[in-house]
Amino acid sequence: MNNIESRRSILFLDNDRVSREVVKSYLTDSYNIEVEENIEEALIKISKRKYDLILLDINLGVGMTGLDVLRFQRMSHLNSQTPSIAITAYAMEGDREEFIEAGFSDFLSKPFSRKDLNTVIKKYIN
Repeated sequence: MNNIESRRSILFLDNDRVSREVVKSYLTDSYNIEVEENIEEALIKISKRKYDLILLDINLGVGMTGLDVLRFQRMSHLNSQTPSIAITAYAMEGDREEFIEAGFSDFLSKPFSRKDLNTVIKKYIN
C-alpha cells in the first residue's frame, strides 16, 4: 500500500466553490480528500464508501441541508459511526450546542484557518 492509499479519507460537501478549493488545499497533503458540491453525489459516496471523517456545510443552497445529509449518513451502513463536523458561515451563539445535539461530532465556523481545521480533524482521526 503506498502512502496515498494509507492516508485517512475525508469527504467534504459544500456548495461554495471557494470553500471547496480552500479546504482541499489545506488537506490534500495529509489526507485523501474528496470534495463534493452535489448533494446527490455526496449521498451516493456516503452509501458506497467508508470515510474516516465527513465535513458537512450546513447551508447547501437548495434542497437538503447539512443536517439532512447527517441524518442520511447516520442511517448508512458504512458511515453511521463516522465522525461528522458541521461547517457554517452563519454561526450564532448556541449553534455549536444545537449541531452537537443534532448528532454532529463537532462544529467549525467559517472563515477558519488551516490550523483550526487540522485541530478539529485531529480530535477525531489520527
